[in-house]
Formats: sequence, C-alpha cells, structure tokens
Amino acid sequence: MSSGITFRDYKQAVEYLQKLDDTGQSANIRKKGNEYEVYFTNTKTLSCPFCGESGFDKPGLKSHLEHGDCEKYNETESLGRLF
Repeated sequence: MSSGITFRDYKQAVEYLQKLDDTGQSANIRKKGNEYEVYFTNTKTLSCPFCGESGFDKPGLKSHLEHGDCEKYNETESLGRLF
C-alpha cells in the first residue's frame, strides 16, 4: 500500500508538491521504480491560538501552553470547576 500519491513524471510530482506548500502540509518526493511518489512527512502544523507562534504538533502545542512558554496564555484567567 502506498503512503503517498504516485506520478509517472517528476515534473508533475514537483507541481503537486508546490500546491501542497499553500496548504501547510509537509511532503517530499521519492523515486519508486520508474515513478515518483509525493509522500507526506507530517500533518499540518498548528499555531498557538493565543500568541500566534506556529510550527507545533499537538504535543508541542500542549507543552507550549502547560509549561508557561506563552505569555498571552499565562495572562488569561481560568474558570473554577463548574461541576
């Protein structure tokens, strides 16, 4: 089973890869036999909703918030437990 999208022509693979750049998805091209596969290296990265810093995966964003690295998040008031 393929983990990406296969093209017969390298130029087509490059064009597809360039279109992905606009979506924020990270991908690369590898040669598989006589074809070229565009494979995804990771999912779209996340941005902090408070400060706007980007480039996080889910665990990284959680760490950014929980360890006090985001000043704007640190300034927000927390609500007491409602139940």
